[in-house]
Amino acid sequence: IVYHSVDNAGNAEADKTVHAKLDTTNPVTTDDIPAGGSKIDFTVNLGCTDALSGCNRTYYRVDDAGDTVPWTEGNSFNITTEGNHKVEYFSVDNASNREAGKTTSAVLDKTAPSISSIAPSGTIITTAANVSAYFSDGGSGIDSASASLTWDGTVLTGCTASASSISCPQTGLPQGSHTIGVSVADSAGNVTTSLGT
Repeated sequence: IVYHSVDNAGNAEADKTVHAKLDTTNPVTTDDIPAGGSKIDFTVNLGCTDALSGCNRTYYRVDDAGDTVPWTEGNSFNITTEGNHKVEYFSVDNASNREAGKTTSAVLDKTAPSISSIAPSGTIITTAANVSAYFSDGGSGIDSASASLTWDGTVLTGCTASASSISCPQTGLPQGSHTIGVSVADSAGNVTTSLGT
């Protein structure tokens, strides 16, 4: 916009220029929370983008229940307590547009999975057996793709794994004493191994 004024004597000021922006678009805020969780303390960074008037402020809160936790202005915060934390945040731009609040979770899991049983155990009288193990994780959850079983140190194939178990049907097992090994990790990268005979 270019403008100037003229007084009653005909004197005109020099042209002035000003830029006017119409911004009706909300800003967009993103986070860098580790997918699947983390096994070490971490910092959450919030990034705001707004192509028109620009970002003004970002607000967040952690572990609110029933709107009891006040909003904090800022772009980063630390997660240092083990658990699954509720994270909420939003931003406001320089035209006072406020984005809808976003809710996500930040998981800090420093505890490895627990293995509850390995089978078969003791004495079996057949050369065919379903070699299996059962496990659980109360934090970030089991990464089923990480689960594996070994027979006397050799990784078994043809296995099926889930969030609670792995099963490997085997035939032609040799006689004698044998060791079954199991390894499993959670989504945060904590690993547990165990041996059974």
